[in-house]
Amino acid sequence: MTSGTFRSIDTASIIVDRAERQRRELRNIDELAESIQRIGLINPIVITQDGVLVAGERRLTAIRQLGWTHVPVQFAEDLSDYELQTIELEENIKRENLPWQDEVAALEKFHKLKVAHEPGWSQEQTADAIGLSRPEVSKKLQVATHMGNEVVANAERFSAALNIVAQRGAEESKRSRQRCCRRR
Repeated sequence: MTSGTFRSIDTASIIVDRAERQRRELRNIDELAESIQRIGLINPIVITQDGVLVAGERRLTAIRQLGWTHVPVQFAEDLSDYELQTIELEENIKRENLPWQDEVAALEKFHKLKVAHEPGWSQEQTADAIGLSRPEVSKKLQVATHMGNEVVANAERFSAALNIVAQRGAEESKRSRQRCCRRR
């Protein structure tokens, strides 16, 4: 369906027909722009030979916001309206976020690799490097250290796992205080 041929074209020449777009609201453009600025464009946008956008409106908007004058594109060739809609729909609904367990593991792996290669690397630097808030990174790394616990690893949501870890931490702290007081 797509050509497999990539070219860099002028961002101003790409036509976005808002009336025909499936996505009505473009969310988190600032975050996407920051990500593209930090690590580059991972997936090119898809356009027709006539320059009409097929897939990648958020990426195009972020790139324009960054002031890029050219963008890598892939062409959708000789496709019917049905096939063009299929490409856009596939991109919009088939994307899937990582399960929280995999996200936590990937974040921990990234952080540990950076620490191993750059002694003194901090959680704050990890947060900045991947575009997450510092508290979010701290919480995810805290949960990552408890992934060997089945109850934590099998929690349905990250928030549930975080609560389990926090409860266990509070219980351990309480036991520690009790042991300390008994010694006196």
